[in-house]
Amino acid sequence: MKGLPIWVILLNFAKLFITGDCTSTQDQVLSILVRTEEHAIIARNISSKYETVLWSPASPEHIGAGTEVHLYVPANNLRNVTNQLLTHKLRYDVILDNAQDLVEMQTRNVPTDPRISVSYYERYHSLEDIYFWINKTAVDHPDMVKVILIGSSYEKNPLYVVKLSGRQDGAQKTAMWIDCGIHAREWISPAFCLWFVQYSLTFYNQNSEITSMLDQMDIYVLPVMNPDGYKYTWTTNRMWRKNRSQSKNSYCIGTDLNRNFDANWCSKLDIISIPLH
Repeated sequence: MKGLPIWVILLNFAKLFITGDCTSTQDQVLSILVRTEEHAIIARNISSKYETVLWSPASPEHIGAGTEVHLYVPANNLRNVTNQLLTHKLRYDVILDNAQDLVEMQTRNVPTDPRISVSYYERYHSLEDIYFWINKTAVDHPDMVKVILIGSSYEKNPLYVVKLSGRQDGAQKTAMWIDCGIHAREWISPAFCLWFVQYSLTFYNQNSEITSMLDQMDIYVLPVMNPDGYKYTWTTNRMWRKNRSQSKNSYCIGTDLNRNFDANWCSKLDIISIPLH
């Protein structure tokens, strides 16, 4: 058996010698036990840095003494995070040593996958698949569905709204607005919008509540509010949250769309500074 070229071995040895880089090359999920309020402050800061994603609890402000924190940590920042935890004597365990496996399972919609037998609405779909579904739904239900193009995103992806209406003509109707997918990585959100539209169409004239709702109001559904970010989670970075806009005043890409509201975001946290991520 041929050995590796000597320059490859020396290159990797040099990297290890210079950086000490013998840590995991996979994204991981850590379980961190927070025992004291001091630990809680540290955990809140860590969960808002290093490109981490807080899986549990729902937000940093819910981290307190006695909390078990589940934190997604990208491989390139794993050493920084674990060093911080060890320095401040926070106990942690690795509960998922290769998060990429889960990502691949979520995006694997191939005929050989046993999950293919489940409903279309029990799987996640790419942006292109969702656009196809929107057009097909309008073709299949021309009497109840209208597709409205309301504009485009920063990267010029179309923003399609699905208008649902009952078959009762001439009624004075109110309107309901539903949007999904404001945060790119939260795939369950667009999946819900697709499911809601299909459920409403399937059970119209079968379920009295659905029928009454569609007869009395027009429902406007925006399945993917952040198409640029959503597409980016499928092609590049599964944990991306923001859109993909660029600002002249910053080298950072993306805006967290619902952080533009005047709602005192992060005002209760003990965080002095939060690096861009």
